[in-house]
Amino acid sequence: MNPRNLAGYFLAIGPIVMMAIWMLVWPQLIGTVDSNLIDEEKIRARMELGMENFAVTKIVATASVMGMMAMLFGYTFWARSLQGGEKKLGILGTLAALIMPVVAAAILLTTDFNFAAGFAMSEGNTTVALTTALVGDAIYFGSTSIWAFLILGVGLIGLASAVQSVDKVSKIIGSVLAVLAALMFVFNLSTYEPDMVFMLWLLVTVISGVNLIRLRIE
Repeated sequence: MNPRNLAGYFLAIGPIVMMAIWMLVWPQLIGTVDSNLIDEEKIRARMELGMENFAVTKIVATASVMGMMAMLFGYTFWARSLQGGEKKLGILGTLAALIMPVVAAAILLTTDFNFAAGFAMSEGNTTVALTTALVGDAIYFGSTSIWAFLILGVGLIGLASAVQSVDKVSKIIGSVLAVLAALMFVFNLSTYEPDMVFMLWLLVTVISGVNLIRLRIE
């Protein structure tokens, strides 16, 4: 199985796993907190929910992280299939193939703050747990640099794919991905949180994966 084929399966499955857990599994098994809570109160309420059955929380959270990692690995393999000196804008694929693993490692590290916070809470170290969780959330949701590099990598992949593809569907998908990345890059530097654009990006990511699988079958 070459990198593009593997990318297709990772990109098609990863975002679906993430969204299924965020929207369905987590609310049903773990629960949700009051949306009016903020800062430490929100973190405390969320951790108390998670600690009601810490083993289940760890399983569900790990599955969500694996979905995220699968998506990032998919983009990495897709980028590798686009690189090469003989390909148009192959250098963009090379750059993206370097960016994505670094982003994956950074996101994995930030999400591990929550696991560390849960462990501290289970040991009775409430202050340490809350502080760790607050830091983890601040880095994950507030890190302009991590998300900027992720979006940059996605944009480079979309642009390279749009230029290199001879298949019309692939060219359109690559172009849409590049445009979405450009929009998200601008929003990432502002205070506005474009949830709809983020959801659309995940949808296009799944479509990209299905398209790569289609190309292999054909």
